[in-house]
Amino acid sequence: MYTLDLPYLWWQRYAAPVLVLVLGILLLTSPINVPWRLALVGLLLVVGIFLWRAQLMGRPRRLVLGANGQLRCRQANGVGADVSEVLIGVAHPRLLSARLTLANGRRCDLWVPGSALSAGDHRILRASLLGFRRPEQPDSVACD
Repeated sequence: MYTLDLPYLWWQRYAAPVLVLVLGILLLTSPINVPWRLALVGLLLVVGIFLWRAQLMGRPRRLVLGANGQLRCRQANGVGADVSEVLIGVAHPRLLSARLTLANGRRCDLWVPGSALSAGDHRILRASLLGFRRPEQPDSVACD
């Protein structure tokens, strides 16, 4: 078993609030009536804060890579579960993205730039995701 702690880079933490702030300023300076402007900015803030909090709490914080191709994920909110499905978006030495479906039904998006981990750890993570096997999947598949 191999454990990888996934760091949270500074720009990942502040990108969403800056985007909400920029959109709020654009809305406030738009030629829409003032009551509608304020209502839209309020709605933007509520939705933005909710999504930002969900992103912070639901992101993968630690991955445990099993020797038999299985994965276990611990999210930032402390929830840990076995991974039941991996949908890979990009598997490149400079960027790795995947959607992990946990055994408890939750989904979390894994997004790891090459600068976040050492080259060796990034390669191990990439190989583990590409070689992922479901916990109930046998080692060999019989063809009928």
